[in-house]
Amino acid sequence: MYKIKKFTKRQIINMLKPDNLLSFNRKIRRNHIKKMIKSINTCGVTRLPVIGDISIFNQTQKYVIVDGQHLLKSLIEINYDFEFLECIVIKYDKKRDLMEQIACMNTTQKGWNDQDYLDGWHELHSDNLEYWGFYNKLYNYNNNVFKKIPLGVLLDIYSDSKPKFRDGIGKFFDQEFSDNVANISNMLKIRFNKPAHTITGLIQWCKTQRKKKHKIDFNKLNTRLKKSLKNNADKNCNSRDDFRLFVEELYNTI
Repeated sequence: MYKIKKFTKRQIINMLKPDNLLSFNRKIRRNHIKKMIKSINTCGVTRLPVIGDISIFNQTQKYVIVDGQHLLKSLIEINYDFEFLECIVIKYDKKRDLMEQIACMNTTQKGWNDQDYLDGWHELHSDNLEYWGFYNKLYNYNNNVFKKIPLGVLLDIYSDSKPKFRDGIGKFFDQEFSDNVANISNMLKIRFNKPAHTITGLIQWCKTQRKKKHKIDFNKLNTRLKKSLKNNADKNCNSRDDFRLFVEELYNTI
């Protein structure tokens, strides 16, 4: 259930302060502000912002912006003439419910990408404790350990299910196996600056071997790849499938 409530300009300015913005919501982007200002100047305000009442689980802050950060920021920047602004207010019992609704709203409007979901579920901490370990490790891999590997590729290596990852119930596919694949993928990127299709070809080969229950000697694979790539043996590999077949032949050479 929701209600319509009027907020003063001062209240809105307070909600827009960096410390009062939700850490798991989208960051305010300058280019989107410019587009929003142009839209307001042309069409006026055509939708109501959504404000969350989080007083049940937050003792220091009652209201937060759920949807409409860019709209509200734009109104303040152009000094839009209003004494009170009507907003939709929704009361939340749990932080997780708030996070899920923000994701849902953004998905139906602009669409959250994988990075938004990772940042959001990571920020939820104890409110998603059962699964937070997965998001915490993946966040660390993405920002520190394997930061040269795109997040989409890391998800292909580590996540057991993309929909579950987005729903906040992500789990590791097989962490030991995935760590080995990620380490070699990182070597391809850092040491040889290989393109994305090379890494996806390697991942595809490794997952195929696992599916066939073939045990992979990752030390052997790593050593052979380093030697062959140093000699530019993969110069004719122009696609994922090319590199997958290259890895297959390289690994099985006696």
